[in-house]
Amino acid sequence: MKIFEIVERFDLIYKLIKEERTGTASEFAKKLNISRSQLFNYLDHIKLYGLEVHYDSFKNSYVKTNDIEIEIRQPIKVLSKNELVSTEGGNRYISFF
Repeated sequence: MKIFEIVERFDLIYKLIKEERTGTASEFAKKLNISRSQLFNYLDHIKLYGLEVHYDSFKNSYVKTNDIEIEIRQPIKVLSKNELVSTEGGNRYISFF
């Protein structure tokens, strides 16, 4: 469950930054239900991917300052039995059941 929460949190962080509706650091952290220090850890991690972010007091939001876009995808997809059959590898898995 933890990995889904992390991916969803990064997705929400990026969405709020991109839409410029984060609020202050305290407000941003509250929206994410995390501490301010955790928020800064997430922001530091996002910056490792080249996204430049800073707080704009005029907009009262964290904003992107470069043209980098981040695409966040769920790392795991749960497949139904029907979906398994429709994929190439699914036939092998179904034969074991």
